[in-house]
Amino acid sequence: MPDLDLVGLGEETRQVFKPRFEEVLRRARRRRRWLGALTATVVALAGGGVAVGLAGGTASPPPDRASYRGTATTLVVAGDIWHLYQLTETCDTGGCRAHFAVSADRGASWSLVPPPGPDGADRQVVSAANTTVVVATATNRWMTVDAGRTWFEATFESRATTQTDQLAYVDGSQVLVVRPGRGVLAPVAAAQPLKEARSFDGGGAMWMVGFEEDGGRGLSTAVSGDFGRSWQVQRLPRDDGFLDVTSANGVDLYALYGGDDAFEVFSSRDGGATWTRTATVRRGPGDGRLLATRSGILWLSTPGGVFLSTDAGRTFSVPGFTDLGGVAFDTSIDGAYVASTVGADPRTWVSEDGYEFEEVP
Repeated sequence: MPDLDLVGLGEETRQVFKPRFEEVLRRARRRRRWLGALTATVVALAGGGVAVGLAGGTASPPPDRASYRGTATTLVVAGDIWHLYQLTETCDTGGCRAHFAVSADRGASWSLVPPPGPDGADRQVVSAANTTVVVATATNRWMTVDAGRTWFEATFESRATTQTDQLAYVDGSQVLVVRPGRGVLAPVAAAQPLKEARSFDGGGAMWMVGFEEDGGRGLSTAVSGDFGRSWQVQRLPRDDGFLDVTSANGVDLYALYGGDDAFEVFSSRDGGATWTRTATVRRGPGDGRLLATRSGILWLSTPGGVFLSTDAGRTFSVPGFTDLGGVAFDTSIDGAYVASTVGADPRTWVSEDGYEFEEVP
């Protein structure tokens, strides 16, 4: 049984909450929008930063019950472009019930099934590939190979990783490989090189971000191109204020930092060996997220809205929405992109190319 330290399982865990039932009903209206309907306004971002705003969008009628997920307590994780997963809960006068929300049709409809683990357990979806999903609790790792219809405690085996291993993620103090369809977890051969690490999608290889030294010092990325047999570690621009890092190809990397009044975007063209600050965006309170895509688009999610860059993070344009705050992103094993929010009115967008995002019910 591996070390079950939950450090690094994701910032989303901190966002879990239980709203009042009246709030669930009040906000249970959904809208459909396109994130790809972008304005032509381009904002040059440099020096002290420029405040940016969002244009208007159009609401659609509320959904039927097939699209109702309840209150989302975690963000959406994509198994592939068709299979989406999210931990949710529904509440009534008798109390609240936890659910594992599953969509097998790209988010057009959702089914709610019982989640794994004991009642009241804190859960986090830590990995998904097609119909295989790993959910972590404080003491166990639970797996399903049939998209949540049945659950079992994960089986751990020790072996050298091979190219048939399709997915790996940081789990506490080690990196575990998921064998989709078999329900097996296995540690990679080399020791984890970073502390307080988490996985991120870097375009094919195994990537993580964390600290080389104790005490939160030496913030770095680590990449393995040989399925966890060895790691290459590169320092990020600095330790303080780090928020996110992303790459679509493993060569062009982008890092996001937050200061007192601005987000800073740094870029690397050599796999993280050297970094240059390319943009500064005035910010309000809250975190930010980045997503680099195969189409060359760099998305920046902020509490004030979502922006995109088509020139490697030097300038950003503004998508046409007034009421869209920050979102978080996920990339599936088949290269689909998902953006989502948590809360009583969760919203989800899906994209095949990383440019046009269609909102699903």
